[in-house]
Amino acid sequence: FPGRSTGTSYPANWVLLYTGSESGGRSANPYATTPLIDLGEGDVPPVPLCCASFTDTDAAESSIGGTLEWTPDETSDLGAIGEYIVYTASTDTGDGKVLVGSSARGTNQLVIPSGTNRGSRTWLLVYTRNPDGTESASGLAFQFDTSSIVVGPST
Repeated sequence: FPGRSTGTSYPANWVLLYTGSESGGRSANPYATTPLIDLGEGDVPPVPLCCASFTDTDAAESSIGGTLEWTPDETSDLGAIGEYIVYTASTDTGDGKVLVGSSARGTNQLVIPSGTNRGSRTWLLVYTRNPDGTESASGLAFQFDTSSIVVGPST
């Protein structure tokens, strides 16, 4: 199941419905799964991400295009993530950020259409969002001109 924690000591992230038979066998029904999203006290906890990659396939200097990919840190509580929000920004702390798009939990990538205006912004920032809101600092900042990665949350 996409977007689930791999460790057994981390919180549950999915509700799964199993069907059984008289012989004792059981199987998970892929159509009867629901991702869990933890709701808190109004603050979205930071979710560190790692291992980003992006290749700008747009030849124009003032625009970008390509696929940004990332991996949640292995200790991340994925239950705090409803979706990922991606911005371009002038700095790794989000100065001058402009929304690029969003991606569902578990996809861990965003296809940025060729011709997306970047102006003078050289950073891609990935934030997490759930019904409580958007985390206050990015979980990952990626400088695509130099491939520098700042694993967050940045401050």
